[in-house]
Amino acid sequence: AVLALAWNKIYEHVMASGSVDQSILLWDLEKKTPNTTINAFQEKVQCLEWHRLEAQTLLAGGCDNTAKVFDCRTPNTYQTWQIDGEAERAIWNPLQPFMFLVGTNKGSVQGFDCRKGQLWSLEAHSKEVTGLAVSGQCPGLLVTASQDETVKTWDFSEETVPRLVHEKEFNMGSIH
Repeated sequence: AVLALAWNKIYEHVMASGSVDQSILLWDLEKKTPNTTINAFQEKVQCLEWHRLEAQTLLAGGCDNTAKVFDCRTPNTYQTWQIDGEAERAIWNPLQPFMFLVGTNKGSVQGFDCRKGQLWSLEAHSKEVTGLAVSGQCPGLLVTASQDETVKTWDFSEETVPRLVHEKEFNMGSIH
């Protein structure tokens, strides 16, 4: 079963899929066939996101407590970072091209720099992080959502742990 899809907005004929079988497939949408298979995870692949400037760079998170960044020109070339739980969401920071964030099933959000490693870790929620967004217009604006029925707004920089700005509990079930 496919758990994650990511469409490459630069090479519009390329899509990545992450699967229960621990693989990532790179699809050629013009030919309607998978072009490349990446087998770098020890567990399910749950989240994917292409870099917005470097079309060959793919961020992926798995249930094996790792986040990986791939150079898809040579799929065996990748960096791995340990995270404190299963990756539920993984996103690039649109204003800082080397920075990405990962939300986990334990409610934490971790910030990483591809060159430096982990920058910070935040206990954001009491349950899994189901939504993660960084503003491309307002530097330092992070929004998280969770199965704990809350949406939280955070102020962060690359070097400091995010500071809670606002929290809203919706009392309507899990938020995605």
